[in-house]
Amino acid sequence: MFIDVKDDAAKSAAVLSALFHQYNLFNKAVVCSFSPHILYKVKKADSRIITGMTHRKWFLSHLGTGQRRNTGFLRHYLRVIGDIVLDWSIHSWLYDLCGCSVVLMHRQRINQKYLSSWKEKGVRVVAWTVNAKDEKEYLENVLRAGCC
Repeated sequence: MFIDVKDDAAKSAAVLSALFHQYNLFNKAVVCSFSPHILYKVKKADSRIITGMTHRKWFLSHLGTGQRRNTGFLRHYLRVIGDIVLDWSIHSWLYDLCGCSVVLMHRQRINQKYLSSWKEKGVRVVAWTVNAKDEKEYLENVLRAGCC
């Protein structure tokens, strides 16, 4: 089960920690988020909770449709710089700081080399959002990546 958390890191961490204890969700659920600070707080609340960082290229500067989040020149390019720093951070040290054992990556970014680089770090990769049967079979059976 994937539990996607959007905001309010402190409240989410407290509520999730209580739920994991009440229903014994350890090793049954993954708390995932686009926001590293949320994952950090959840892991700090209880280190036994499995966390997964969700990511796609250009998340800060563009909507999922490809449209810019901001029309202003300066705001847009500041977000682009933020995207570059975030992407580098996730792939080099941020996953470790947040205690993530799973990375939920947009399906278009996943290939064998990408999976191997995460496997060397001891992190599992899950592809999202996979809606086509052929694509799901390829990711699961050929690349051996999880899908959601």
